[in-house]
Amino acid sequence: MRLKQVTLFNATAAGNGTASPLDWADYETHLRTVATNLAAADTIAIQGTVDGGTTWAQIASHNAAGIFADTISGPWQQLRAVKTGALGNATVVGLI
Repeated sequence: MRLKQVTLFNATAAGNGTASPLDWADYETHLRTVATNLAAADTIAIQGTVDGGTTWAQIASHNAAGIFADTISGPWQQLRAVKTGALGNATVVGLI
């Protein structure tokens, strides 16, 4: 397994971040770390998929300004971040 740093989202506007495939997606449970920096009280959701991107499940969510770290556990094939609101910038970086 080879982990890499990936920016899942970096914008002020609401929207979906780019889906990023995990290095090891064999339907076993693996741990990944995702850091979120919210400049304002918008909402950012970390989502994962196990079916190639057809269905997304919410794994973590934050809705206040601040810096957050989440340990993502599961058989996820891809991760993405989804932001609602446009009060300030949000950056989500994963070590995936």
